Amino acid sequence: MIALVSSAAVVITACGTDRAPTATPTSEASSGPTSLRYRHDVFADVEVISDVPYQSAPALALDVYQPSGDTSTKRPAVIWMHGGGFAAGNKSEGVFIDFPTAFAKLGYVAVSIDYRLLVREQCIEPFLESQQCADAASAATEDAQTAVRFLRANATIYGIDPTRIAVAGESAGAIAATGVGIHAHDDRDRVQAWVSFSGGAKNGDGVDGNDSPGLLIAGTADPLVPFAWSSAVEAALEAAGVPVELRPLDGPLHVPVDQFRQLMLDDSRDFLYEHLDLASAEQ
Repeated sequence: MIALVSSAAVVITACGTDRAPTATPTSEASSGPTSLRYRHDVFADVEVISDVPYQSAPALALDVYQPSGDTSTKRPAVIWMHGGGFAAGNKSEGVFIDFPTAFAKLGYVAVSIDYRLLVREQCIEPFLESQQCADAASAATEDAQTAVRFLRANATIYGIDPTRIAVAGESAGAIAATGVGIHAHDDRDRVQAWVSFSGGAKNGDGVDGNDSPGLLIAGTADPLVPFAWSSAVEAALEAAGVPVELRPLDGPLHVPVDQFRQLMLDDSRDFLYEHLDLASAEQ
């Protein structure tokens, strides 16, 4: 456990809106020492390819974020899953929608996906442990697994290394991302690492020694998704011998990007750098 902490293609250069205006790529996008790739922002601009279909029944799409001017053809990929309690939200919004842009600037291909939203009332406490929410979480997990298979099947098209795919999410998206990390069907939808912001799994259900390494960041008194969901997954993965890190954030915090945005990005960057073995990746 990490120590307790208190308290179509467009180019974008900043977040805060669903789509930023088109800008001209700069020479800075491909400058900087290649050894800094995946650990520092070596790209200034990000291209977004919007509304790429990845599943036909039901019809679902994703947005591809990639560094502008990049020449690498075997880049790690990270799939981003928005929050919204399995009732709301989409691939273009959310309190942490700058996550895909941040990772594209590091040199990743980042993908933000839509997934099925099957409930009317948000899956947060006290409704979170209902059967309807369990079904909604399973559906979102299955959709994300389809997205993993899509990226592997189209790795050459998007310049992705199919052996270095991760998934990350916030809130409901974090619950689904955890599901992807611990419920792989086979190597086609298995990720190499996953990140959960205020998510996890009730009682650590489904964890075994075949699961992928995971990072969980959660508020110790989260009022929407219990901290116990994250701590239970950490304990189960440790018992199974799977690498896992848990960073507890002190207080009633849920996806606390206002207070801890940079910490959350930095922890995710470092965890994925290690568990995707990016020191050995193509630069």
